[in-house]
Amino acid sequence: MPKVVFPAALSRKLYTRAKKAFPVEEYDILIGKRTRNDFRVDFLYFPVDRLNGSTPDYVKTDVNWFETAQEMANTLNLEVLGDIHSHCYIVEEDGTAGTDPSEADWEWAESMKQVSGGKYKLLGIVRVLKKKGKMSCRTRFWPAVDLPVIVK
Repeated sequence: MPKVVFPAALSRKLYTRAKKAFPVEEYDILIGKRTRNDFRVDFLYFPVDRLNGSTPDYVKTDVNWFETAQEMANTLNLEVLGDIHSHCYIVEEDGTAGTDPSEADWEWAESMKQVSGGKYKLLGIVRVLKKKGKMSCRTRFWPAVDLPVIVK
């Protein structure tokens, strides 16, 4: 199973922006390289208008952002790997808040796979957790896969 290499400097940059946008979901596009053994994220593209229309439960995305990201990737000799966004939680007591994609996230990933001709490979979730006035972040990447579904 391929791994995702996400450098600490990029992670810190994303976490800083996600905390600043909280409780609105932050969003960016992953640019990097796919090798035989991994996905290497080398650059994050934050669309300028990404927070316009976004809410604590929804990122208003624009497919045109991927055109700009692809142009950037081409100049860097890289590729668009997918995207990542935050899920924001306020927790008063001990409890769990996961990094799982929502149903809408999975539907987005499926549509982006189709639009990109299968080039969309990664869906990332950053959990931003606010607890007792402190914020923490955790990232998890999910492969944009077609799971076999049989309905009988």
